Amino acid sequence: MFDCRYVFISFSLEKLLLPAAAVTRKIWAFADPPHYLKLLRNHFVDTGLVLKDGTVLIKNISEEVFEKDRGEYKLCLKLKPNLLTIRGNERQKAYPAKTLFSATTAEAMLLLTGNQRAAEFFELVDSFLIS
Repeated sequence: MFDCRYVFISFSLEKLLLPAAAVTRKIWAFADPPHYLKLLRNHFVDTGLVLKDGTVLIKNISEEVFEKDRGEYKLCLKLKPNLLTIRGNERQKAYPAKTLFSATTAEAMLLLTGNQRAAEFFELVDSFLIS
């Protein structure tokens, strides 16, 4: 896996598509990843997401994880149902969105619901962000 933290690049507003010498694909520069993460969470919670292959992801997937991840042993200690009901100024915080789209949530989603496509998407979002 290519880790972009170790590539030193410069870009301008006119040129957001960057050639990658170390890989055969292109690297896109995004100005504000936390903002995109919050927008992604808001769309997921409010209306759902439709992936390129036609898969529909709605918040019921996460609600199913909340329902099944109860009991003495929890897979996702930070995952709380209130992450899906965030309103007002709380929507401006990136941390709840990062918690919702974490690799831990993806693993729990796969184990508890068996929804592989949703788990892959959540893991992709998590891998996009450098913690």
